[in-house]
Amino acid sequence: MNRIVALHGNLGMPDDWLELEQLSGLTFDKRCLWEPGALEFAAGDILLGYSLGGRLALQAAVAEPEKFSRVIVLSAHPGLATEGERKARRLQDAVWAERALTLPWAEFLHRWDAQDVLGASAKDRSGLERYRQEISRSFTQWSLGRQADLRDGLQHLSCPLWWITGAEDAKFTELAATAGSGNHVAVAGAGHRVHFDQAAAVARFIVASISSLEKKAAPL
Repeated sequence: MNRIVALHGNLGMPDDWLELEQLSGLTFDKRCLWEPGALEFAAGDILLGYSLGGRLALQAAVAEPEKFSRVIVLSAHPGLATEGERKARRLQDAVWAERALTLPWAEFLHRWDAQDVLGASAKDRSGLERYRQEISRSFTQWSLGRQADLRDGLQHLSCPLWWITGAEDAKFTELAATAGSGNHVAVAGAGHRVHFDQAAAVARFIVASISSLEKKAAPL
């Protein structure tokens, strides 16, 4: 089986994938975005990414459309359509970058989790305080405001693309449905953190997606 490279979301950790890994019976190469080398990929890799990690996976696939065997993204954004939207997002992310450095860590986490889009399914992030600098930098370096609108590039991927969203996350479900590329499933009973809310359903989908890839690659 091709390597499954798993990229967590913002304020995430590699262990965010543990439940999916256990439920699916698959082995993930769980990257930490706050450490060097997290975005080094090999030809044939399967990219699996949630939110920020999903955006980074989409960007990698658009940059090298022949490189990856499959891309599976959870609650990912394909890109803002206008420069005005991108500028506003860069300003917003600059505020978060400053908060990551200056607020007491518990208060920063509280403010982050209080965003309506994220819902109530938070995990303990106290251990991430040692990555303050890297997390702050990520808000500017990987801001959605710096990402191009990937929709056109996604039309030319040579590998299958799958989107998973929580049905209760109206914004990202609509983004995935209107991205114009790939296949999309909206998981009932889940919000933006779909892999926390309905891990078993997401794991089943990932297994089915990768199994279909292996069947296509099998010799006749």
